[in-house]
Parts: sequence; structure tokens; C-alpha cells
Amino acid sequence: MNKVDPQVKRVLDALEGIPTGKDTIIAAFDSTRESKGNTDCDGVKDEIEIQRAIDTARSPGGEVKLKDGKYHVDTITFPDNGEK
Repeated sequence: MNKVDPQVKRVLDALEGIPTGKDTIIAAFDSTRESKGNTDCDGVKDEIEIQRAIDTARSPGGEVKLKDGKYHVDTITFPDNGEK
């Protein structure tokens, strides 16, 4: 059996918890307990959780809201203008 890097496992585990509804509220890893969202970033490759929420919101159209806090991201791809 292959060993999985602990950071990769944390990211994969986080992906499983992302809701598939059209609206998603994302909380940063340092958000206060009261302001947590329905998806919480852990401060490692947060772009994965954010990108998944954006992709889910595209069809049939939805909204992604980011709570106050610090997010650690490399690259995020937004829909083209006019794309919903």
C-alpha cells in the first residue's frame, strides 16, 4: 500500500466535506468560531476548497462568499465574463 503525504491527505479529506449546493460560504482557517462557514479552509492549499466552490456555483449559478480571515492560495480560475 502506498503512503499518502499527510498534507495531501488533509486536502483530500477537506474536499469531501465541500457542499454541492449552489451557494457556499467559506471560512478562513483563522476565522472566529462564530463566523465559520459551511466549508472551512485549513490554511494549506486553500485554493482547492475555494476553486471547488467556484466550480460548483457556476452551474446552475450560485454564489461563493469568503469570510474574513487569511487564505493561503496559489491560483484560482474565475468564470469568464458572461458565464454563469
